[in-house]
Amino acid sequence: MHSDAEHRQACETHMTENTSGRLAAAFRFIIAKRWWVVALYALLLVPSVYFAVQVPQDNSLDRLIVQSDPDYIAARDFGKVFGSTEYVVLLAEAEDPLTAGVLAKMDALEAELRKVPKVSVNSALSVFRRAKAGFTATPEQAADFKKFVTSTDLFKRQRLYGDHFLSIPLVLDIKGTAERTETLAGIDAAIASCEKSPAPLTRLRKVGQPYVNAYLDADTRTTGMRYFPLFFLFVTLLCMALYRSVRALLAFVITLAFSAAMTVGYVGATGGVFTIVSALVPMTVLITCMATLVYIHSRFVERPTDRSVDEHQVFALCNKFLACTASIFAAAVGFAALAVSEIRPIREMGIWVAVGLLITWLLVFTLFPALQKILKTPTGQEQKTSSVWF
Repeated sequence: MHSDAEHRQACETHMTENTSGRLAAAFRFIIAKRWWVVALYALLLVPSVYFAVQVPQDNSLDRLIVQSDPDYIAARDFGKVFGSTEYVVLLAEAEDPLTAGVLAKMDALEAELRKVPKVSVNSALSVFRRAKAGFTATPEQAADFKKFVTSTDLFKRQRLYGDHFLSIPLVLDIKGTAERTETLAGIDAAIASCEKSPAPLTRLRKVGQPYVNAYLDADTRTTGMRYFPLFFLFVTLLCMALYRSVRALLAFVITLAFSAAMTVGYVGATGGVFTIVSALVPMTVLITCMATLVYIHSRFVERPTDRSVDEHQVFALCNKFLACTASIFAAAVGFAALAVSEIRPIREMGIWVAVGLLITWLLVFTLFPALQKILKTPTGQEQKTSSVWF
């Protein structure tokens, strides 16, 4: 086994080798021009935030298909010729759905739905109304409507009528998440009183892909609002437990914020749309960034007593450069390989995470060292840390 003196000498030699050469010169330049580095990233932050807030959220199921897929292209071309839209079906359940009382309730409900912009009502009752130039829920017209829907199996095969229900198919002429959300809110407002007091109906149900998409949108936003505060709490607890320094915590938080903003900004600048799996993109990048920062800063705080802070900072960066670079680039290549996936959100997530990791790599070796110097983050000589036991 090596003696303490031999071990110390080996460390000294290693440190000397790591603080000479082009890499060390590059880090010395970054640290010397630290205010220029921070200013440059501050300028880049403005467009990054601008494009980041422009990224829309769309969890619709057609986002699962890549745009180059032949079936997707064929469906899109078909839609250009014959039109494409989304559908919602309301199911009005009743013991006998063809009584005058039930039909009066249905007629009033459809009248409210016709007031909602971008919504067309296509029920058996609406077909009867157009064919007979109107409808009034009298016993006579109720009998005529019953004969109209039961004299053929067409309405039953189309699920417009059943033994205990009448359905109200709604055609939504919408495009995008914003219009979907606004239109569904209008539908919900129109049927709110019927849902609250359905009699003589027994129940009013609503089904359809737009409601599934709206649920996924809301759930994804709610999940994101839970993830990021928890991650910030984790960062705070970890930094304070390891380094016991608010200045170190501030350097971590600023670097992480730039990493997230610039990654999502890239998504927005390239016209990307967040889907159900997209919350993993900034979270994956932030976790990798955090791990790399801990790796670098833990070496930084372990400063020998006979070394200046500046020289030790350069040594720590050089010492961890290869390991951190190999780790980040290996992860980036792994995620970039997802570009071959036929599932569109997976494909996009792989590309976005790979780019975000490259951005992170730049930040941890440029912005973070500049912040360490500007904020004068303490080493183990200036402030007791927990890096030894960690």
